[in-house]
Amino acid sequence: MKTTPLPLVFLAFANDLDNHLNTLKDESRDIFRSLQGLEKDNVIAIHREESAQVDELYNDLLAYDGQIVIFHYAGHADGSMLQLEGGLASADGTAGAGGIAGLLGQQASLKLVFLNGCATKDQVKLLHQAGVPAVIATAVKINDSKATSLSTAFYAALASGQSIYEAFDSAHNYIEAKFINKDEHQLKITRQPNFSFAEQETAAEVQNYEFEWTLYTRPDAEADLKQWRLPNAREAWQIQLADSQGSIKNLDSQALSIDYRSRTRTINVLACKGCGIRSLKLDKDKNQCPICTKNNTETVSAQTAIPDLVLPYVISETDAHVIAVTALGIKPAESIQVQQIQLPYWVFAVDTRTFITAERGEVQDIYADTLKLEWTDVKAEIELTVDNFLVPAFLGVKQASANPQGWQWQFDEAKPMQQLDISTRFAALEISLETAFSQVQDCLQQEIQEQIPERLGGIEQRNIATDTRYKSISAHTVLLPYWCATASAGDRQTSVLINAQTGTVKIPENPSGPVLTNESNLAMQQKSTHTSGQAAKTSMLVSIYSGMGIGVMIGLLMGLAAPQSADAKSIVAIFIGAVGVGLAALLGLNDRNFSTAKGLRIGSFGLAVAVSALTGIYVRDNNLLSPGITTQAKELREVFKTLDDERLLALLSSTKISSTSNEDGSKTQVIEQQLNKQMSALFSSPVSLEKCVNLEPPENENNLQAEDIINNIKLNGGESWEQFVALVQQEIPTTQDQKAVLVLARNAVCKFAPFEQWTKPKPAQCQQLSVISNSQVTTEQIVAAYSTDSLTTIKNQLRASLAPKQQIPALKLMGGMLCSGK
Repeated sequence: MKTTPLPLVFLAFANDLDNHLNTLKDESRDIFRSLQGLEKDNVIAIHREESAQVDELYNDLLAYDGQIVIFHYAGHADGSMLQLEGGLASADGTAGAGGIAGLLGQQASLKLVFLNGCATKDQVKLLHQAGVPAVIATAVKINDSKATSLSTAFYAALASGQSIYEAFDSAHNYIEAKFINKDEHQLKITRQPNFSFAEQETAAEVQNYEFEWTLYTRPDAEADLKQWRLPNAREAWQIQLADSQGSIKNLDSQALSIDYRSRTRTINVLACKGCGIRSLKLDKDKNQCPICTKNNTETVSAQTAIPDLVLPYVISETDAHVIAVTALGIKPAESIQVQQIQLPYWVFAVDTRTFITAERGEVQDIYADTLKLEWTDVKAEIELTVDNFLVPAFLGVKQASANPQGWQWQFDEAKPMQQLDISTRFAALEISLETAFSQVQDCLQQEIQEQIPERLGGIEQRNIATDTRYKSISAHTVLLPYWCATASAGDRQTSVLINAQTGTVKIPENPSGPVLTNESNLAMQQKSTHTSGQAAKTSMLVSIYSGMGIGVMIGLLMGLAAPQSADAKSIVAIFIGAVGVGLAALLGLNDRNFSTAKGLRIGSFGLAVAVSALTGIYVRDNNLLSPGITTQAKELREVFKTLDDERLLALLSSTKISSTSNEDGSKTQVIEQQLNKQMSALFSSPVSLEKCVNLEPPENENNLQAEDIINNIKLNGGESWEQFVALVQQEIPTTQDQKAVLVLARNAVCKFAPFEQWTKPKPAQCQQLSVISNSQVTTEQIVAAYSTDSLTTIKNQLRASLAPKQQIPALKLMGGMLCSGK
């Protein structure tokens, strides 16, 4: 496991062979001894450079970045440089004091710089501007021995637990007691800056420094410095977080802390009593809130942490104004004001593993009258990882209406923030890490609770216990750039928030109100809660509708496609049963991942299949999709103008009527059932009963026995072919002749070779064929009935295959069958 680095005291010493400092080694030794106890207790770390050089100092500062809390230098110096060994760091202060100040300002954890050299006061300004909170420097030349005594006493007091101020007081008392010579200066501690931050001090600002050393502190860092103690520096870095079960723990059940170094400053903020935002008070402000533009504000002092990172502005004020005009839709454009505002956020990266124990209820007997559950102990694990999880770090509105999630921030463009930029408006960073982390936990726990039913499975779960462990946690703060655009129209004001990196616009819930309001936040939360409930209801409805929709489609297709026969209906019934069994087995009423939504989907699907299939069969059997008898009769009379009622009835009942002449001259009507029936209007063509697909001749048919061919036609051709085979066997005595007649009829009706192009006889020809097949006729009448080209081919084939004696019966039998073809 990665260990957190200790707070570091950096001691740098540099001597000069030509102008040797005799007590410099004593100072190094004595300071180290004062701090050695804390080092042995693993409270701090000490780094000593006895012969500091520029390159070594630079590399060491980089190596200990974010770890140094005190930087101490002892050696020759002045207001523009530190005289390191190996040559001067600088001749004019730019590369010397300025460069060192810049490097030290990058140390986010740095609290104090102690420059124990001659006349180093002029470097204080550079260090304060770089963000260093406190500097001990000298105004005049200092005595070598006295400098060693002062620094030793100061660090001894600091190691005992005194604050920087208290330790400096203690060192003052020590020096006053030890150096009692009247020629020595009196000690004066200045806790406020005793010089101007202007480029040059005015004559009035030049002070008479009564003592060599002075403690200079930034006004905005005083509150933090009064609280800080060296022995507790590491504890201040370690923030112990907790949840509802106590301290959060890692996978090894050890308490887990977050390593975070906070840097606080005191600023004057403009606190709005309306929207609650507390932003930096700028000189140009006239008590008007930059967000809601209300004048209900007050100026107060507040402590803010310095954010670790800041995202730069990409969208200019001009571009933001154009975006605001489009978003607000208000003219003239001059009535819209655009202001900068930077909002601080906590950014978390969390990796968790949650161990779950519970009881899972599963169906004991799915066929029982009452639902009984069998409960078993189960365990499960849920792993969640979140990156760049943003939590507002400012007081006032909770920011639900301006949530930065999904605004596509370019975090890779973030820059380290050494100190606050008091020229740009920002909201004070006042939300602690602990408070922000509690919001992260709430979101994680909500996600865990939503996943638990699916992970545990079963119909119900009870006695659920969770133990969330954290594999890793990291946190930092960032300032996000916004433009706040406000438009006034009479007494109404409307605001929008603009992402200053992408130009994305956030419009408030209340169009006539500001972007950030408690009312807007509450409305957003209520909407979120309502949406969550609606989502649950929608999930159930979707499950029901999706299952029913697919079930209805499958069931209707099965039912409507079923032929009108008992065998077909049995097959459909078997298929429906198989579908039900498959659903129960595969999707399972006993599935360990069974859920309410899945149950609704399965149940609605099965019910819809059963009902729809039966409905389809009923529609098919009763021909409900075909036109009614009245409609059919009307259509037939429009086509056949001379159709009498008897013929109409015959056509409507799918029968065929013909008449024959009797010996006494009377006529007898003959009604025959047609071979083709009009089927459901769902299908575009009649369903043929000849079953030609099953009658296709095999390749070796010429080698088969006549009996085999006859039986094949009889068994596979369906009812009409079975009747035709019986008639042929009755009228044609020999098996070979029977085979010839049946094969010829089969090939012609089904258009098998060589009759692929053969065409069915026309109605008039079929009428003649019907006459010869149902009465005693002469050979001449038979020959006349087969006089057309298509029928002549059939007649010639029969004559070539049969004996003359069998030709007439065969031609009579063939007539009815030929007219039922395709």
